[in-house]
Amino acid sequence: MGFFDWLFGKEKKPPEPLVLGAKLRCPYGSQDSYLYVDSEDIKINNLPKACVDDTKALFNILPFGDCYAGGSCETLMNLNNKWENPVPQGEKVNGKEIITTESLLACRVVGAEFKIISSGQDGIFAKQILFCEEMDQKYPGLREVLENPYGSLYLNKGMYNKAIKFIEDQTLKKGDIDLYTLFDEKNVEGNYLRSAFGHLLPYCDTSTMEGFVNGMQTGGVRQGISNDEGWNELKINTKTIEFLKKDCKETAHNIDTKPFYRWQEENKVFSSALADGVNTIAYAAIMYSGIKNVSNGQSKYSKSVTQKVEAKGAGKTKYDNIKFDSLSGDDLVKVTTDIRNNGGSPVNIPEKTKVIAQSKNGYQQIKYKWNDGNYNYEARWHTETPGAVQYDRGTTWVVTKTTPGNANGVQKVVEVKVGDSWVNESVWNQAVKANQSGTATEAQKQILQNGHYQAK
Repeated sequence: MGFFDWLFGKEKKPPEPLVLGAKLRCPYGSQDSYLYVDSEDIKINNLPKACVDDTKALFNILPFGDCYAGGSCETLMNLNNKWENPVPQGEKVNGKEIITTESLLACRVVGAEFKIISSGQDGIFAKQILFCEEMDQKYPGLREVLENPYGSLYLNKGMYNKAIKFIEDQTLKKGDIDLYTLFDEKNVEGNYLRSAFGHLLPYCDTSTMEGFVNGMQTGGVRQGISNDEGWNELKINTKTIEFLKKDCKETAHNIDTKPFYRWQEENKVFSSALADGVNTIAYAAIMYSGIKNVSNGQSKYSKSVTQKVEAKGAGKTKYDNIKFDSLSGDDLVKVTTDIRNNGGSPVNIPEKTKVIAQSKNGYQQIKYKWNDGNYNYEARWHTETPGAVQYDRGTTWVVTKTTPGNANGVQKVVEVKVGDSWVNESVWNQAVKANQSGTATEAQKQILQNGHYQAK
């Protein structure tokens, strides 16, 4: 016991073994990470303990977000081969010493040791992984939709009924549920419930408590039940389930039969704490998805997961410093052809396409334009733009698709490719404007992140 501990009556806690879900912090990382311990079975009362060999980057140790040394932790992480135990441990796992809250591990890139925030023995992280597993077993496909800010419960057949069943099961299990409890980051069930309501009710903004309550009040009035016995917009109960079944059935009918409602659903961005990718619940979902992807001894993480941690320093290409207006005609053709074929465009660009290469004020850009018989496409390659709010992706591609209007009343529609979906240009422009003014929501930031594809 140290002098100050003795003076103030504080006794130093004995070291605790690290288990699945131990929380780690890197002084150079933008966010905390978690420890994964490989195990065929996860039991809350007997969590698998980590050993000195559990140092595989992107397997045992998840990325710490952006690295302040410059770049992405996911691409830079280079760990020491073993954890160090200041005091040798008698307990072993598969013949290897266990590690504790006093054990040390450093990243070779910056030479900094990780700080252990918690041992994981509270079981919170493991419970969240098990909850993801339970959701996949009981409601196949639902979790992925709720985690996706572009996912629709109504455009995926039968999915909105699964969401209502999920809410109903949680209500039967827990009794009346207060809405405010759904905003606790550690409440994994609550955050999925909140996402379910946001996806089910088009008029309900579940990103804030005020918006959630206002949406429930609106719904109660819409269905004429706001004065019924048992209805309470501050709680989820059996009356809420009755309301959802009626309201969602009407919404599904409108989306199926009315083009305007369907367009709204196709272009809506849903508010969801699950899409942030920085809290414990999101990491648990990522880790569970990774566990399912392990099959060949490679990284646990699917492409969609690693895209969430791409960060500064990426998207650099051999043409970043070239000036197009200084090239001869033949050289310019060679460069634009090379970028078209090998520059990492998220869509296939045909050979016969209109090419516009420009040296702008402080940046370079190329526009590739073509028509496939139905749509007009533009794939724009550009270096970082001085003075603009950056998306930490270096040189990027942005792709648009235009449905031409005609004299028969078909309206012109411009959409921007975001991830595997297309988002209406108005939604994209709103996100750009909000990001420039510093008021962008997490959902809007996610749109910009996923809509700027890294060039090669």
